[in-house]
Amino acid sequence: MGVGALIINPYSDIVIEPLLQGGTGTNSKSLEMPEFYPERLESGTLNVCGIAGFNAALSNFSYPEREMQLFAYLVSQLNNMVDITLHGAPQNNSAEGYVPVLLFNKKGYDCETLADILAQKGFALRAGFHCAPWAHQTLGTYESGGVRLSLGRENTQKEIDKFLSALSEI
Repeated sequence: MGVGALIINPYSDIVIEPLLQGGTGTNSKSLEMPEFYPERLESGTLNVCGIAGFNAALSNFSYPEREMQLFAYLVSQLNNMVDITLHGAPQNNSAEGYVPVLLFNKKGYDCETLADILAQKGFALRAGFHCAPWAHQTLGTYESGGVRLSLGRENTQKEIDKFLSALSEI
């Protein structure tokens, strides 16, 4: 079982057909799913443990200031590399309004080769199209894909500098 979130404007005219039917709990005798959300999309017994875990994760969700400072530093250093193209990254080296995830390419390398070389140097990156063809169309990377890098709470300045050094040596 999984848990997800769907945000629908309560004033919209959007009607989503449920994938599964039955067991709504709000009108158990009805053979039809309710017309109102979220019950319209909730058939059967809900994943209560998963929902509680999702709620706990969301209530603690924030990017620490230190992580965002590291992200801003990473963006500024990558922007200074003439053979690196950042896609969808902050233009002013500010992390405000961004999550610490970057998509980039290096001139002269396809994204898979670059990610493989960096993997051999100890970096776990994802290359390709990331199951998001429309995002790549929007970013102008539909033909090339890109290398995705993300920072986590445990990353350090030393690790970022090591990555930047490895990238510049390629």
